[in-house]
Amino acid sequence: MVDLDAAEHTTGELLAVASAALQAAYTRASGGIAPEADRSGEGELDPATVLAQVGALHELINTASAVQTHRLAEHAATETHTVYDPESGRSTYTLRKGPTGRVRDTAAADLQGLLALGPVTARRVLAQAVEAVAFFPQLVDAMATGALSRAQVEAVGDALVDVEPAHRRSTAQGVEHQLLLRGIEDLPPSRLGKVAKAAVYAARPEAEPVARERATRDRLGVWFSPARCPG
Repeated sequence: MVDLDAAEHTTGELLAVASAALQAAYTRASGGIAPEADRSGEGELDPATVLAQVGALHELINTASAVQTHRLAEHAATETHTVYDPESGRSTYTLRKGPTGRVRDTAAADLQGLLALGPVTARRVLAQAVEAVAFFPQLVDAMATGALSRAQVEAVGDALVDVEPAHRRSTAQGVEHQLLLRGIEDLPPSRLGKVAKAAVYAARPEAEPVARERATRDRLGVWFSPARCPG
């Protein structure tokens, strides 16, 4: 395994190395290079090896998602300031990072062309990343190790939708602690969402009737939760 010291390389350099390695892996996996050392004499890859690689790639995807989550949250909080020099007639631009949790107005629009997203989906992706970093930093850390997926972390975040904004951070901290103690790596997102909601309702009982009312309104088409808007 290649040992890369994060302190000696920029994030861009590390991503370039990872991208090149995955491109090379794809060339092998797609049959561009054959035979592989771990193929049998009949040219077939051992099923256990295939599954091991599928699992390893899943962990890599989770790790990449954690990096992207942090970068999305940083992008959301970064503001552009323009300074005009009347003597030269030129404007200079500086970037200033605001506090985590802040989302500037044009941040989501920047993602639409970059990630080929619609406006609603872009806003949701950005909001979920900001919420994950601000409210569930330890879950994002677990995602970085490959133990949790983006879908799992988002399922936990969705459980906060019926909590008053003023109480979300404190509620999230307690829920995150409980989930980590329990061990949630093997829970699918749907099941994990239910577990997280139970923990939220235990901490904030007033959120449960709000959730029931929202579910009724969603079913009747009277009002839709912003967290559930389709992209």
